[in-house]
Amino acid sequence: MKSAPAKYAMLFFSCVLFHILGTWSLPLIDRDEPRFAEASREMIERDNYIVPYFNNQLRLDKPPLTYWAQVASYHLFGQNDFASRFPSAIAGALTGLVIFAWGRRMGGERLGWWAAIIFTLSLQTFVHAKAAVADMWLVLFVSLASWAGYELFQSPTLKQASAVPRPPWAIWKSPFLVFYLALALGFLTKGPIAWTPLLTVAVLIIYRRKWDLLGHFKFVRGVLLMLVVVAVWGIPALIQTRGEFFTVGIGRHVVGRSLVTMEGHGATSFGTYLLLLPFYFVTVFISFFPWSIKLPSLVRNLWRNRQAGVDAPGYSGGQLDTYLLSSIAVVFIIFTLVSTKLPHYTLPAFPLLALLLA
Repeated sequence: MKSAPAKYAMLFFSCVLFHILGTWSLPLIDRDEPRFAEASREMIERDNYIVPYFNNQLRLDKPPLTYWAQVASYHLFGQNDFASRFPSAIAGALTGLVIFAWGRRMGGERLGWWAAIIFTLSLQTFVHAKAAVADMWLVLFVSLASWAGYELFQSPTLKQASAVPRPPWAIWKSPFLVFYLALALGFLTKGPIAWTPLLTVAVLIIYRRKWDLLGHFKFVRGVLLMLVVVAVWGIPALIQTRGEFFTVGIGRHVVGRSLVTMEGHGATSFGTYLLLLPFYFVTVFISFFPWSIKLPSLVRNLWRNRQAGVDAPGYSGGQLDTYLLSSIAVVFIIFTLVSTKLPHYTLPAFPLLALLLA
């Protein structure tokens, strides 16, 4: 286990095994799992990999990346419950690798291992890495974009201050490409919510007035690259659906979900909406269990370190803490303001929370 590839391989296959246990014995549950599984089956049946259908009706709730992953799994394992859930296990394992690598780079191997373990063994990860839904793929791409964004945030001096050597395939060799490609793939998974790392970056640049960082991110070129990748699927999808993928997918399932409660998940009146504003700050103690018992002490330690001006190894000025806290806050605030609420919506913040706790 002295070589890095052996460590990554052990972590990946251990996570895959952990996530797939029991997925073949439990029938598809809830409403979402059967919808995703059947839409992927109909993709194969129709030989149409641009526009998903469910029971021969257009399914415009989500972009197609999760369906593509399930289609690939069906070709490997046949059309069954295990095959529909297997891609989520892969996405969960890959997210564990991303967290391990990011933590290992910034604080050493022990930090990387703990971050990966905390994320993998939290309750919402345990549930959604075994489910035939889109959430784990979203978490993977948001985590990749968040790490790449942090690399772009660093000064040239800090880029050299790494806890581990630089392998040629490392993310920090091309963070610009990773950042915008991850944002594009995240959109193809679950829509504009995948762009929260972009919002975090914008907020931090404005708040800290670090205008020189605009050159690091090359926003115009990067956003164009991101839109081109999305357009490779988006334009044919809009043509085939005569624009419905935008009006329904974005108009109803993004804008509408933000303004009104959908499928009974959330407030039915303004008074209830106000009462539910702390929803995610309460449910995190269940969703992030068992590690949530450490959250009060984490908050105390962060506050004490900030007051004392303590810096962790590998970065200065509390830069990593600030970045992670800002990224977590953006996710929690966005979903706090959205009317439709489900406990797992804040799952994209969990890899960042795991790193901060580790």
